[in-house]
Amino acid sequence: MTLDQAKNVLLAYRAGQADAADPAMVEARAWLERDAGLRQWFEKHTAFQRTVRRSFQEIAVPAALAARILLRARPPRRRIPRQHLAWYAAAAALVLFVGLAVFWRPPSREGSFATFRSRMVGAVLRQYTMDIVTNDMSGIRRFLASRQAPADYVLPPGLATLPASGAGVLSWQSQRVSMVCLDSLDQGTLFLFVVDQSAVRSSPTAQPQFQQVNKLMTVSWSQGGKVYLLAGSGGRDNLQKRL
Repeated sequence: MTLDQAKNVLLAYRAGQADAADPAMVEARAWLERDAGLRQWFEKHTAFQRTVRRSFQEIAVPAALAARILLRARPPRRRIPRQHLAWYAAAAALVLFVGLAVFWRPPSREGSFATFRSRMVGAVLRQYTMDIVTNDMSGIRRFLASRQAPADYVLPPGLATLPASGAGVLSWQSQRVSMVCLDSLDQGTLFLFVVDQSAVRSSPTAQPQFQQVNKLMTVSWSQGGKVYLLAGSGGRDNLQKRL
């Protein structure tokens, strides 16, 4: 996760809410320990939220409001002096603005392909453990199927010629993700992630899309109702020849 991505996630932070324990939020908050500028911005951001929240809590609810609603009574109409109309309009606009500032949340990146790609690459860069170690691709497919992970994936010609070294099962949005490890010999291990396309928003097209993510180059595509993500070292040329 980059600094800009961390800031976008922290915009949605609300103290005491359940999303404070979300893995993306935890990773974003870790940036606060590393970046003084982000930490200063976050302190101002949360201070503003607390001030606005207190302001709303201090607004008194009219005592007769509940009775009027229950009785469906129509309050008596009274004419508002024209000179007061502009003031009321400005006050209503201010309340609307403050309300949006408190309750509006930026569109969530959770579930998007960009987040999926970042999480999968992060998993193998931090630490990964293969659940099965074997060079038998048929055995790998049987193992993945037994774990309810995608096993009917289609390997591009360049990958089909590489020896397998093992596989693992990861989780994404309550869906199983297959991780197939292939030995590219000269460039080390290549990681192929496969997940059902329905589990990823804004999934890639059938045309391969290359993107550098942290220390690894990635290429992604969709085929047959599945999303494929291939990650490895050696740059774009190394992945291009594996397709």
